[in-house]
Parts: sequence; C-alpha cells; structure tokens
Amino acid sequence: MQRVMILAALGLIAVTALADTVDDHLSLGFEFLKTAEYEKAEREFLNVLSADSISARAYYGLGQVYGYQGQPDDAIESYRRAAEHDPALAGTCWAAIGWEYYVAGDFESSATANRTAVSIDSTLVYARHNLGLALLAQSKVDEAVRVYEGALNADKTFRTFGEAANDIARLLIKMPSLGEAHYVLGIFNLKRSWKYGAWLEWKRCVSLFPRETFAKKAEAALDTLGIQPGRDMRSAMSIWEEYIQAVREGNREKARGYWSEETKRRWRVFDWMLPEYFDKAIDFVGDNYLALADVQKHKDYVRLSFAYSKRKLTYYVVSESGRFALANPVDIFSRGWRKKETKALVCHYEKGREPGPLQLKRLDEFCGKISSDLNVTLDRKIDYYKCDSWEKVHQLFG
Repeated sequence: MQRVMILAALGLIAVTALADTVDDHLSLGFEFLKTAEYEKAEREFLNVLSADSISARAYYGLGQVYGYQGQPDDAIESYRRAAEHDPALAGTCWAAIGWEYYVAGDFESSATANRTAVSIDSTLVYARHNLGLALLAQSKVDEAVRVYEGALNADKTFRTFGEAANDIARLLIKMPSLGEAHYVLGIFNLKRSWKYGAWLEWKRCVSLFPRETFAKKAEAALDTLGIQPGRDMRSAMSIWEEYIQAVREGNREKARGYWSEETKRRWRVFDWMLPEYFDKAIDFVGDNYLALADVQKHKDYVRLSFAYSKRKLTYYVVSESGRFALANPVDIFSRGWRKKETKALVCHYEKGREPGPLQLKRLDEFCGKISSDLNVTLDRKIDYYKCDSWEKVHQLFG
C-alpha cells in the first residue's frame, strides 16, 4: 500500500518525509552491520540521531557498532541511552550491556546487568545463560548452576544450548584452571540426556581438580548416572580427546598419528582439512564445544556420537596392533568384502554381489571421460564400493 496521504498542513508533509528518511538511514545502518561495514553503519545511525535525538533503535545500532569494534565503554553508553528512550528495548539493551561487561572482563558488572535484563524480560533465555557465565567466571558455581538450570528449563527446544555451551568452552580456554566449568557442562549434557557427555565432564572434574569442592559434587553426581564405561569405551574417549586437542593445536602430524594405519594408507582427507572443503561449516580448530551424546561398544569397534551446533558427528575407534586408533567407517564395514581391479578402479563388493563385466567397462569409460573433460591425470586407481541401498552407503560413508 502506498504511503500517500492528503494532509491538511504542509508541516505534516515535511514530518512524513523526514520519517521516511530516518527509516532509510536506520535500515541502511543495520544492513551495514550485517556486512561488518562498521564505519558506514555508524555514519547512518548518527544521521538518524541528528534528525531524531531520542531514536532508541539508532542508539542500539551504535551499541552494536562499538561492541563489534572493541569499544565497550561507548557500546555500554549507547545501549543505556537506547534503554532510556524505549522501555520495550530495555531488556535487550541490558542483556547487551551485560555481554559488553563480560567481554571486558568485568564479570560482577556483567552479572548485575544480566540480572536487570531478566528482571525486565524473563523470556530472555540468553540473558540467563550470560548471567550464569558471569557467575561461573567468578567461581560462584552454586549460583551459576541454579541460573543455568533455570535457563535450560525455560528453553524446552534447547535452541540456546549450543551457543551457551560454546561460551563456557571459550571461558575454559581463557581460564583453564576453572574446573567448575566442566561441572556445569556435565549438567548441560545431562539435561540433553547425554549421560556419557555428563560422565566425561564430571570425570574431568575429578581427575583434574580432585581437591576442589565441585569435584566432590561431580564425584557424587557420577554415582547417579547409572553407567560405567568399560576399558574399550574409556580408551576410545581418551583417544578422541587427544586427537581433537592435537587438531586444535594445529599439530597435523600428531593428529594424523591417531588414525589407524589402514585409514592413513587409503585416505587423504582428515578432519583438520574439512573446513577447507565445507567453508568452515565444521570448525574443529576453533573453540566450539563438541558434546559427547553417546558411546556404543560393538564387537570390532567403539562408536562415539557427538552433537556439534545443529549437526551430529560420528567417530569410530578400533583396536590395532595393541593400540586404539580412529578409523574411517568404510574400513570397518567393508571388511571381508571382495575386490576386483580394472584400468581405473578398485571395485569393492560383498560376496555374491560381484559387478558384471559390462558395468565395470562403463565405469572405466566414465572415469576416462571425466579425467579428459577436467584435463587431469589420476595418480592412483579410484576405490569404488558397490552398494545396493542408501542405507549401506550411509553406513560406509556417514
């Protein structure tokens, strides 16, 4: 619908035109924020304030600009003004103030600001998480646990779970002696019914900080889980932890050593290379939290399932030459398969499902055509697995 009105006074027409201009500047400012063009965003928000000195949204936008640019004092002042001029924005603004204080290392002020945010708007679950984080950073573990449990209970869909857990993981990187964080992460995992994740975090508490009060709480909590992982399961979890640590340290050679010899011989792509292939959709090198969701012991392997952001990851650990090692699932589930070599392929197939000569010929021709079209020369034969169902493909390749 067009915004065209017959107005009784020329002055009202001017006011309408001014409002359109202010809206345009606001929209542009927030668009520039999305593209990290902070100087341009700041200019647009200041243009709004030159025309409307009490625009809460413009002050809020400035707070975002200054926060992203590492200017917490200016960000806090802008958020305060936004809260003063628009009560509907006050809860969000105080939560933002709490985050700025947290980033600046003023955990007490962060806790106070987040309490204010929650008192204004109790539906701000992320403000509750941030309050728990600020309390945890002060080693106020009992109060932090109460706040976190309230936040987790309020968020029935666990929509905020991932980022809240990531924040705790990042806090641990900055403050590795803060063993209380492992205790809280255990509670997080248990809330998701991830008992092995809780077991892993509480075991860390007990082994790393045995004399601390929270470690005794963790030890008591372990008894309530009703699980006791066997030697193979514990070894699998230990191998995975060491591997991820090597990846995050950027030590590729050490990380490679945790894979089985068969996997290293046959496969060239490992987890540390995944960001290059998936546009950093899976960032193992970063500080994101990988929650252990389940552990299953099978005859020939241990299966570890992890929750990462909104996706699931699976690792397999096998026993090899007296040690445990990570393995590619195709190496596990194609054991005992037969193989037949052609000019371009090593064809793997189950007994009784041998591919026919015509099928192999066509596959060779297809590989030759692709190589020609792409102008590449294969330096080794391609492993081809003959699968008769999508379920089998998923089992082999995840």
